[in-house]
Amino acid sequence: VPFANRHAEPGRYVDSSGHPVELPLAGSERIARVVERHGVPVAAIVFDAALATHPESIAIVANAAVLALENEQLQAQLRSKVSELVESEARFRELLEHTPVLAVITDLDQRIVFANEVLAAVAGMSQADLGGRRWAEVFGDFPEDRTAEAEIRAGHAVPSYEGRIRDRDGAERVIAWANAPIT
Repeated sequence: VPFANRHAEPGRYVDSSGHPVELPLAGSERIARVVERHGVPVAAIVFDAALATHPESIAIVANAAVLALENEQLQAQLRSKVSELVESEARFRELLEHTPVLAVITDLDQRIVFANEVLAAVAGMSQADLGGRRWAEVFGDFPEDRTAEAEIRAGHAVPSYEGRIRDRDGAERVIAWANAPIT
């Protein structure tokens, strides 16, 4: 089934590999039927001339070709969106990684999902070693953290608060946290 290609010249068709296809001339053993979607040619069905007496079958194949083409277009759009999302996540991760402040992402169980290099240095651990550990076991269990956690679990925003952490030497540091939920 040769398909119309948007990038091809009007009236020109390409196969699924992008190679040009010439439609058969009138009177040959093969016949071409141009398939339109919303008045725009989207494909050409090439078939044996003997099938011309079965227009219902040709219509079914033409509809199937249009559906296959639309499915491929939807899949291409999905691939493009997934690619955009991957690129966006990479930019976000790059930003978090290289920001000169403590940056951390935890799940609802307070397990560390992401910690930047600055936070890892304060903990005296590698970023990989921080991953999956509970916040309190690494940085201490302080009442203000439990209060903020309870508020977050209750669905309330906690945009900022002052909290304490223990660093790699066991010293307490006061941190002004700015929070943003990531869903």
